[in-house]
Amino acid sequence: MTKEEFLLKVWNYYIILENRFINTFQYVEPNSSNNNTYSKEYNNLLLSIGSEIDIVAKELCKVIESKTSKEVEKYKITDYKRIISSYNNFVQERCNNIITIETITPWDDWNSIDSPFWWKNYNHLKHDRLQDSYFKLGNYNNVKYALSALYIICRVLYKSYNFSKEPTPKSNLFKMDKWDEYREIGNNLSEVSRADGSVGIYYTKD
Repeated sequence: MTKEEFLLKVWNYYIILENRFINTFQYVEPNSSNNNTYSKEYNNLLLSIGSEIDIVAKELCKVIESKTSKEVEKYKITDYKRIISSYNNFVQERCNNIITIETITPWDDWNSIDSPFWWKNYNHLKHDRLQDSYFKLGNYNNVKYALSALYIICRVLYKSYNFSKEPTPKSNLFKMDKWDEYREIGNNLSEVSRADGSVGIYYTKD
């Protein structure tokens, strides 16, 4: 996958989902007191995000194992877990919510025995949406965690390709915790704030 393909096929779709979630803040204050607030839009978002995680996870497995799309097309969550969870401390990756000023580690309970709560809830909603108790799983908190999980796996996939800088447009909701950050300043120059706290100038032609 080229950088242009990633931005078009993966990142732009993430941004669309993120913008849909941010739009709900007009009606639902992004606050823990609204964690259980549910709606049809949150239902749709959680289902869309879960489906996209499935797609991106397959792509990351391809990169990690150097396999083709055909070879990973039947991979399931157990395969993703086996391959990705031990990849470069993936489960420990965190992101910071820019709006609520909180740090989220959405993959931290992904292990050989268990799956993240938001993934379980996504599956309940996917398979048993008509049950009242499961319909309510399409809520603010599950969407927030699922979206942060998608953000992280997209950023890890981007990084695994060794593409320069970070994908654009930048997220308006999350940023990776303790990762280098770039800010374009013109003439193919970017200011980089490194994870170690130092600041420098970065040049690239792409």
